[in-house]
Amino acid sequence: MGSPRFLLLGPLEVWAGDRRIPLGGRVNEKVLTLLLLAPGQVLSVARIVEGIWGETSPETATHQVRKAVSNLRTRLPGGKLLIETVGTGYRIAVHDDDLDSTRFAAAVQRAQALLGDGRSDRAAEELRTALDLWRGASLDDHGSAVISAASAALEERRMAALEQLLALRLDSGEGPELVGELRDLVAANPLRERLYAHLMLALYRSGRRADALDVFRSVRRLLGEELGVDPGPELIGLHEAVLKDSPDLLAATPAARPAPEPAEPPQQPATVPRLLPSDLPDFVGRSAELAAVVAAAAEAGTAGGRIVAVDGIGGCGKTSFAIRAAHTIAAAFPDGQIFLDLQSHSPGEEPVSANTALDILLRSLGKRPDEIPDDLAGRTGMWRNCLTDRRYLLVLDNVREVGQIRPLLPATAGSIAIVTSRARLVDLDGARWVSLRELSPHESSAFLARTLGADLVAADLPAARDLAEFCGHLPLALRIASARLLNRPGWTLDRMVRRLADQTRRLDELSSTDRSVEATLRSSYDAMEPPVRTAFRLTAQHPGGALDVHSAAALLARDLPAADSALESLMDVRFLQLRNDGRYGFHDLVRAFALRLPDADGEAGIALRRLLDYYCQTSDDACAQVFPYWRRLDTTFRPESPYLPRFPDHGAALEWLDREHSSLIAVVRRAEQERLDLHAAYLARNLAYHLNLRGYFEDYYEVAKIAVACARRLGDSSLLLLSLSNLAAVCWKVGRLPEGVAAAEEGLAASIAINNAHAEARCRGTLGMLLTTVGAYDAALPHLERSIALGTEAGLYRETAESLTVLSMLHENCGDFRRSVESAQAAVEISRRLHAVEIEIAALTDKAVAHLRCGELSQARACVEQARPLSDESKLPGNVALLLAVCAEVAALGGDPAAAVESVESALRLAEASRTPVRQAAVANIVGRVRFAVRDFEGALKAHRYAYRHASAIGYRIEAARALEGMEAAATVLDGADRPSPGRIPV
Repeated sequence: MGSPRFLLLGPLEVWAGDRRIPLGGRVNEKVLTLLLLAPGQVLSVARIVEGIWGETSPETATHQVRKAVSNLRTRLPGGKLLIETVGTGYRIAVHDDDLDSTRFAAAVQRAQALLGDGRSDRAAEELRTALDLWRGASLDDHGSAVISAASAALEERRMAALEQLLALRLDSGEGPELVGELRDLVAANPLRERLYAHLMLALYRSGRRADALDVFRSVRRLLGEELGVDPGPELIGLHEAVLKDSPDLLAATPAARPAPEPAEPPQQPATVPRLLPSDLPDFVGRSAELAAVVAAAAEAGTAGGRIVAVDGIGGCGKTSFAIRAAHTIAAAFPDGQIFLDLQSHSPGEEPVSANTALDILLRSLGKRPDEIPDDLAGRTGMWRNCLTDRRYLLVLDNVREVGQIRPLLPATAGSIAIVTSRARLVDLDGARWVSLRELSPHESSAFLARTLGADLVAADLPAARDLAEFCGHLPLALRIASARLLNRPGWTLDRMVRRLADQTRRLDELSSTDRSVEATLRSSYDAMEPPVRTAFRLTAQHPGGALDVHSAAALLARDLPAADSALESLMDVRFLQLRNDGRYGFHDLVRAFALRLPDADGEAGIALRRLLDYYCQTSDDACAQVFPYWRRLDTTFRPESPYLPRFPDHGAALEWLDREHSSLIAVVRRAEQERLDLHAAYLARNLAYHLNLRGYFEDYYEVAKIAVACARRLGDSSLLLLSLSNLAAVCWKVGRLPEGVAAAEEGLAASIAINNAHAEARCRGTLGMLLTTVGAYDAALPHLERSIALGTEAGLYRETAESLTVLSMLHENCGDFRRSVESAQAAVEISRRLHAVEIEIAALTDKAVAHLRCGELSQARACVEQARPLSDESKLPGNVALLLAVCAEVAALGGDPAAAVESVESALRLAEASRTPVRQAAVANIVGRVRFAVRDFEGALKAHRYAYRHASAIGYRIEAARALEGMEAAATVLDGADRPSPGRIPV
């Protein structure tokens, strides 16, 4: 079917082949529109929410956006690869040819280039091609200010192209045939003066001089009444020309209108330099950035000398981009194009001074050495005199600071300078900024296909993607890796990937005889001031993907203003990148380079300990706000840090945990690697609360394993007991039931040995849950009863409520539905006193299931109706999935198949997202029963097969048995046996 085609130039449409793809709702359409308006760019969820709702976003806005992305990935062919998750945002990787707005812009650019070559007929064809892409008014905004503004911008580009095409048609001799079309356009766009000018000219050339003058009177009156202004110079000049019957208004062939020879200024050299390096045939991407240069070039004739400042990390392709941009706009600067390398980061070379650069530039314009002044002021004056009333294109590459190029910059209208530098030249006033980052995965694949050959890349796409990832999507790294492969015919993509996979050797692999990623980065590092170099080495010790000013302050042992200043300095030299969530991140290869630098006096290890102290104490503060049942560890270990953020409320603390959770996991891993076991186990315990809440169970399992290993090495029995308890609990969630039983039994033995009733209650409750899941009900029951008794005696109400929900499940599995109801009700009552919403949801769900098994539909409905308003899909999604599945069963039994199907779809989506096999199996079995009840027997069979696959894989016996029963019932019907009446659910 190929990749989908996206149409923005009209109402949003997506096509795959000859089939239009339904997008499934207004929020889906808006999310896709915002992504397509910024192809290849990362949009944070917050930016998407703002783009859709502005300042009046609903509380569910973030959820709606994530749900929309999930829906789009399902609906669009190749959607999972098309819409990428990057950090906390999303990016759409759409090819230029698949987006009509990009094709429109490209056609207009080609038209401009053709006009510069004097090929107006071909330019008109390109403009027609561009305008033919439009299908009507673009982007129904539905109240979105951002989309409305984008729509207006697209419409402005369309009108500009249309006006230019009309001008070309007039120049080609058309006149009378344009009058009707122009009158319609003027009526539809009453404030566009250029359309009036075209209409006046068309009327005049049709012999209708009086009508042309009447058009001017009409527009003058309209502008005065509507805006209180007079017509612009173009209309006034045209009006005067019509009054005088100026011969310039008559259409003429090119031969009849020869261009006048311009008078040569006194200082104009005879030489017309054409000194641009060759364009690279394998250049890819950067369409938005190129468009910015084209726009600046279009302004060069009406403003003072235009400057485009291109910045980016070494190796990001600034020079290649500048050359491609220069070739793109070269036709608009016929007096000459010059490329000059200032050599600011060339190893072994001194940067070119302004005085020397001017000497080179003047010689390129044909000036003899004896004509060129010796002093900087004299050379500057001569250079600027040469640029007066001329159109030059100047590329100044590899610039270090503004003083190096200020005398070189064009100061009068007509010329343009493209300046490249690794650091943003903040003192370059009036510049249009273009910042280059790494290529997108889509662009990297395209680059590899061009350098290595499309067939080689297509034969092993996973290896090609890994190669691009290990190169950090950096053009220099990709080019070096490609060159090494091409020079070694015996190597495969996979072999190159394996060599790059070793992070300690990656920079060594990305070097050749004359190019090296490390050498490029080293030249930037050596140019830094010593305090900035120190900040770079220490901030790179952060093991996570991003850091903020607080974690930077901890690493650097500086106060917050000083840490912020250090981060900004690293931003200026492009060694740090600002992420959409406001934090800072290192490019992978930059961080690899930093970690190879010598560690002066063990400063890296000291900085890491400060960072660990910071995270331990900050996670304490966040957990205390978010989790009412959290208690600080009873230990002499008290990490202290002066760099803490403040959490005024629950929301701020949870936001910090959400934002930092990936970094926290990385910090735990690094702490274990460095044998900082106490920090690792302490932080892992805090992290477990958040990972459990959000359903990140594989991460939870990893940090729980680390905590157990660290506690064993420390010989800390209390910390080991706590870590074993967490490991046992998460083993149930990830389906590692035997491992969970072993951890719970070890924890139980340890809790009894040290006479810790709290730990014993928790371990027995977890062990009872694990044994219930594997079907060992006789063994599970005494543990659960003892857990409840201990909890009741010691006032451990949360543990008691949790064990009661498990006891309810055990009774339900054993067929004692009445006792199941009683246990669940007891859990509901305790959880409400504790305000433990997540336990209340689980208990109400268990109670509803038990009522259904008793045939008490109204009581079951009452339970789910109480639970639904409490549920939040972002918290414990597996539990919410089970609730929604039970809601579907209640609806099906109550004769509401539409509501049942709706709940089923939501339940399946959340169950899959939860990655919890026990929940996936239980939910799928209920879904199977619901589908059977609504006579979707194929769907029922599919759901039960899914349930059986998950249940049997982890030893979840009762759900495996239920799945087999459901499969048999569905298969019997499908094989032609009597079909059951609607509403019947097999049990």
